[in-house]
Parts: sequence; structure tokens; C-alpha cells
Amino acid sequence: MPVLRMRPALPRLSNPFNPEVLLNRVVKADYDWEDLQRLVRRGSLPSQEDVLKTVLKNYAFLKDLNELLLKIVGDSKAHGENELVARLLSDLRARKNALV
Repeated sequence: MPVLRMRPALPRLSNPFNPEVLLNRVVKADYDWEDLQRLVRRGSLPSQEDVLKTVLKNYAFLKDLNELLLKIVGDSKAHGENELVARLLSDLRARKNALV
């Protein structure tokens, strides 16, 4: 199956991130499937149902945010958790470097 990357409209930044809202927008969005078909080789675009299932499956992890990420999401307007964000990014970079 060819790789097809679709990005739904993201929620406005004035609202805290809500994965359920994002994933519902993926399902309910009005995609121009004919235009998408023109971007890939004839007959190689998976069905609309398969594309949506794949996107939902690949982004389902967003519903499983841990305690630290939920704290950051809850602080999205105040930006008071800068140290927590910096620590989390540092930890992620360290894990990435350990894999290399």
C-alpha cells in the first residue's frame, strides 16, 4: 500500500489539545478524494475507508497521553511549565541519541 500522508485541520491553538476532537475531525473532514487520486498512480489509492482506518490507527496513541503530557496540555495557555517541557525534550533527545 502506498504511503499517503493526510493532515486534518488542527484545533485552534486557543484551545487545549484534545485528541478526540482531532481524530473526530479526521473522520468527518470533507476530503477531495478525486484530487488525492490524481496524486498517486492510477488504482493505487486505497479505499477511503482504509485510508481513514490507517490514519486513526497510526494516531490512536494520542489518546494515551501520560501524566506529564497531560500536565503540559493543561498548561497550554499559561506556559508555566517551561521547565517540564524542557526536561521532557531533553529526556527524549537522550533516548534518541542512545538509539543511534
